[in-house]
Formats: sequence, C-alpha cells, structure tokens
Amino acid sequence: MKKLLQSVLLAGMFFSIVSCISISVPGEENRRMNNLNAEYYNIAEAYFSLKKYDKAADYYKLCLKNKETELSAKYQLARCYVFSSKWSDSEKLFSELLERDKSNLDLKLSLAYVHAMSGELEAACNEYKALSLEYPENQAVLENYITLLMNMEKSEEAAPQYAVLKEKFPDSKLVSTYSKQFEVNENKEEGENKNN
Repeated sequence: MKKLLQSVLLAGMFFSIVSCISISVPGEENRRMNNLNAEYYNIAEAYFSLKKYDKAADYYKLCLKNKETELSAKYQLARCYVFSSKWSDSEKLFSELLERDKSNLDLKLSLAYVHAMSGELEAACNEYKALSLEYPENQAVLENYITLLMNMEKSEEAAPQYAVLKEKFPDSKLVSTYSKQFEVNENKEEGENKNN
C-alpha cells in the first residue's frame, strides 16, 4: 500500500510539473515576440552598419510585422533599398511613410533623391524646387537643388539659387565648387555665342 501511495504521489507531482510547463503565463507570448523582434532589429542594424544591405533588409522585413518597430524598420528598409539601388522599392516605402507624416523633411528629401537617382530628373527637380520654397533656410535643400540643376545642365535656373546660397550660406563648402562650375558654363556659353 505504501508503494502504491508513493506511486500515486509521484505520478501526481509529475502531472503537476508537466501541466505547469504547458500553461503559459498571460502576456508571455507577447513579451517573447517583442524580444524576438528586438533581436531581429538589432541584427538588421548590425548588418546595415556593415553595409550588408541585402541581409539587413531581410531582418527589417521581419520587423515590419511588429507595430512597435514597423515605422523605423520601414524607413531603414527603404534606406537599404537606396544603398542597393532598388529605386522603385525605396520610392514605394518612402511614399508610404510620407503619407503618414506629410511634413517630414527627411522623407521628402529622400523621395526627391530617389527620383533623381532613378532618372526621374524632372520630378526630382520639381520636388527640390518646392522644398527650396518651403524650407528657404535649409542649406542642404538648396545645395541639392543647385546640384541637380547643374547636372541637368540648367545653369540659368541654377544661377539665382547659387546667388541665394552664396548670400545665405557663404561658408558652404560647395560655394567654391558651384563657382567653378558656373565659370565653366559661362565660358562654354561664351564660346558657343562666338561660334554663332
């Protein structure tokens, strides 16, 4: 009888241990998923810092499913696409983010940059022009706009922007660069006028 009682007690203890293991604590699964998501994000960031953008993109995609990291993962994923020259993918993500935060200058600049790099120069030019009007005190916007105009060989449109840059931001490292480009363009135009 003693052995039977010990067997029953032992079986009861075993059953209670097994049932405790299989019963989850409320919120445990959610906490576990958040921890896993944080690890994915950290791995993505590590790959991004190593400039392994395809690997980073894989982990950022995993983070899109979590509301806590969705927006930052989407932004970083768009940046991965930029560095991988996947212009249409990055444009889609930056556009989605801009829909949620219409006044975000970084997103607007990123989208204009993507359009310029993907060959949509007129769209990029229009975006930079609008940004230069919306943010007249932003040096980076003005510099990017002038650079795009000069690369599009629109020196006549760039000249007044260059004058503004020179006046508002005389310490800009690009003032001397643009100055040299304007001299080259002026000499080129003078040569063309003499030939006509």
